[in-house]
Order: sequence, then structure tokens, then C-alpha cells
Amino acid sequence: MMVDVVRSYKEPLTRQQLFSWHKMIMNGRMDLDMIGGYRTHPDPMQIVSGRLDRPRVFYEAPPSERMEEEMNQYISPGSIERPMSRCQRSFMQG
Repeated sequence: MMVDVVRSYKEPLTRQQLFSWHKMIMNGRMDLDMIGGYRTHPDPMQIVSGRLDRPRVFYEAPPSERMEEEMNQYISPGSIERPMSRCQRSFMQG
């Protein structure tokens, strides 16, 4: 995945590229319903810590049915200007 990131960092981000990276990262995971696509399950995706009987929810993602719309806004050309840090620039230069 990192080779692909370095080779394509100047190109606009696409849904196909995100799905490809997701497949690379999650390869072999049997606990996930969807690999290489947007999630479709009805349960909310949450970042949680703490005990099972008293969980602390730090973040809850948008519902699955909104994922495609949300991601289309995120990856649309010009939606986000991403200036690179000095560290990122040095990494990209090799």
C-alpha cells in the first residue's frame, strides 16, 4: 500500500483507490463483512473504550447509508486542501 501511496500521492483520491488500499490493509480478516467497499451493516461504527458494562464512546461515525455520500464529498476535487508537513515532504522525496 505504501508503494501505491508514494506513486500516486499527487493524483486525486478516488473511491477505487480507497477500496484497493482497504483490501490491502484488511487482507485475511474474517471478522469483517465488507472489505474493499463501504460498510453496509445497520450497527453504528464507534470508537469505544472502557468496561463492557460501562463503555465510553469517543466517536460515532455517520450511518452506513450515508457513507457513499459522505465519502463523495470528502474525495471530490478541491474539497480539502491538504498541505504537507516537512516530514511528509521528506518521506515523499525518498
